[in-house]
Amino acid sequence: DTELERWTARARVYENLDARLHIYAVYKSETFRRAYIGEYASRYALSGELREVLLKLELESGEKYNEFLISAYTPVDEWNDFEDKEPTWRMYLSDKSGQRLEPVEIKKLDTKDPLYREFYPFIDAWSYVYSVRFPKYGVTGDVPVGGVESEYLTLTVTGIKGATELKWILLEKD
Repeated sequence: DTELERWTARARVYENLDARLHIYAVYKSETFRRAYIGEYASRYALSGELREVLLKLELESGEKYNEFLISAYTPVDEWNDFEDKEPTWRMYLSDKSGQRLEPVEIKKLDTKDPLYREFYPFIDAWSYVYSVRFPKYGVTGDVPVGGVESEYLTLTVTGIKGATELKWILLEKD
């Protein structure tokens, strides 16, 4: 089990037999971030110092945000508009507490960069890729969403074309 496999969820939305959405989402957990930077540093033969700087930046980002890398395929390009002000699909993040957070940032990524296809093999020529950030802390601001109390994270993707949920278990039960 690699960290990528552990933190990747996928779902498909159909209407009758017609595909509406195929989505892969990677939750950038702390263990995923550490493994990613380790692999990145190894492939680019980075110095230990530069590796530590990149790791520090990744971990700081993880303290502020619950981040996902999302690859989405829709049969109609206009439906793959997650970054628009009025998108076809909306996303919400929730956990055991019942808090439901909206993204604070959705950024479309350039999939011509070979890094994405190499590090995320499920990305293909027909998918759009997004970086999606949710706040780490909900309305109360005291307990982090995605923290030890959360138990799981659920990413809900919903819209006029259908709905699905992707789920990550945060605590391994003994």
